[in-house]
Amino acid sequence: MRQEHSWSPPFARVAAYGATSAVLVVCALVGVGLDQGGRLLVGVAAVILAGLALRDTVARPTVRADVGGVEIRDGLGLHRLPWVAVLSVQVETVRRRRRMVVLDTLEVDTIDGLFVLSRRQLGSPPADVAAELEQLRLTSF
Repeated sequence: MRQEHSWSPPFARVAAYGATSAVLVVCALVGVGLDQGGRLLVGVAAVILAGLALRDTVARPTVRADVGGVEIRDGLGLHRLPWVAVLSVQVETVRRRRRMVVLDTLEVDTIDGLFVLSRRQLGSPPADVAAELEQLRLTSF
């Protein structure tokens, strides 16, 4: 039996993106209390949220892994790689002190290139995902 792990954005967040997008479309079309510029901005926000909801629905899961290898969805493309093709799995932390922002990303370096995935894309903290991926990778050898 193969132990499989997968990570993707939570359905609740995807549904919230879709619902918010629908509300913003109605606001942009009705335009109550909005001038033309405001309607345009609300419409653009609706399109962006709808795009995120669509991408997060279609490209599920973002990462799937078992002892045989790892599968990564990058945009709408799918990359299935055996563990020997994975060079490293690590967490990169970017700190912006002036803005007090800390951003953790999962970096999977493979022979096909570098894949950088955020917590939003994974639905879990990148450090947790990296630890599980490393454990799977080590048990595959």
